[in-house]
Amino acid sequence: MDQTSRDFDFYYNLLGPLFAGKGVDPLEYACALLRVDGLEDKGWDTLAESFDTLRDLTHLADVNLPAETFPDAEKTRLRLHLISYAHLVECDAPYDILANLCRVKAGLPSSIRPFWDEAEYQRRQKQAAKNPGKLPREAKPPSPSSKIRAFKALAHRAGVPDVGAAFDDFYFPVIRNAIDHSDYIIHGDEFRMRKGQLLTVDATPVESSIVPLPRLRAIIDRSYAFYNAFFTLHEQMRRWFSTMKGKAIPYDLRLKGLLEFLVDDAGLLCGWKVHWPNGTESSYRRDSDGSHPLNIHPHIDEPIGMFVGEYHKDHEPFSRLVPRGEQPAYTPAAGATEPLRWPEDAAIPVPKVEAG
Repeated sequence: MDQTSRDFDFYYNLLGPLFAGKGVDPLEYACALLRVDGLEDKGWDTLAESFDTLRDLTHLADVNLPAETFPDAEKTRLRLHLISYAHLVECDAPYDILANLCRVKAGLPSSIRPFWDEAEYQRRQKQAAKNPGKLPREAKPPSPSSKIRAFKALAHRAGVPDVGAAFDDFYFPVIRNAIDHSDYIIHGDEFRMRKGQLLTVDATPVESSIVPLPRLRAIIDRSYAFYNAFFTLHEQMRRWFSTMKGKAIPYDLRLKGLLEFLVDDAGLLCGWKVHWPNGTESSYRRDSDGSHPLNIHPHIDEPIGMFVGEYHKDHEPFSRLVPRGEQPAYTPAAGATEPLRWPEDAAIPVPKVEAG
């Protein structure tokens, strides 16, 4: 087994407990995997675009490069790998998914903005208040460094601190900055940064603006292994929900909501629906046609809100949503014609990471 395979196995096993859904709220877990957000039409999913970009860059780095056009093919491949590295560590969606998985594992709700900085938001609101007629500026997006700091705190809270520490294996802000700002030179067997220095890995470490190419390639390879493990587990856990296709489980024991997980044609989790006993549905779906919430209100730091219809003062003991004298009326599950029924007894299943 080569080092790349060993790195993948290491990160796969490290991330596995975070992706395992044992003992967590199944709806919040699904929200974390899906990145629940507001209404969006087709063509706004950055995760899909990032995945395609990384695939293209990887294939380009593997093709045969004619010597007459690319006199130093290895250097060309390294440049493509540098672009891939910068894209990986900048990509928002994996940070959001990992942060929300930590939140759910820690007993917190999944958040539509897991890296929201309320203090920064209030500061900008105060600035806008001093300038009547001027719209408040959007909060500055957090950098990868600030996201990783916040994620480490969440990982400790969730009991998986090693997952947060894993970023130290491959994320180095000075390297990321040098690539993003085109502020580097590849010379001989060295990656030279015009600004910023990195501690060497010698017996007596010193700060240096030079990174030997073998070390640089090892850093890039570890980033590939980490994100490859992430994407693999993310797909595996979305595929686990195919075992729940067409079924509904008791979710809200007070109002008697039935939770159904929605699966796309590829057998992957793409959404969920809560069926209420008055015929109302609260749902979310993310697919190639966009992001589609219905009768829900996602929050930053609170459980997702759901619009369930009228609460009846005079109601059946079964649920406040069912008027006195009427029977519960659920809608059918996806692809079915018969309405759902509240089961007498049913356990709420939770996903588990399969070995291999």
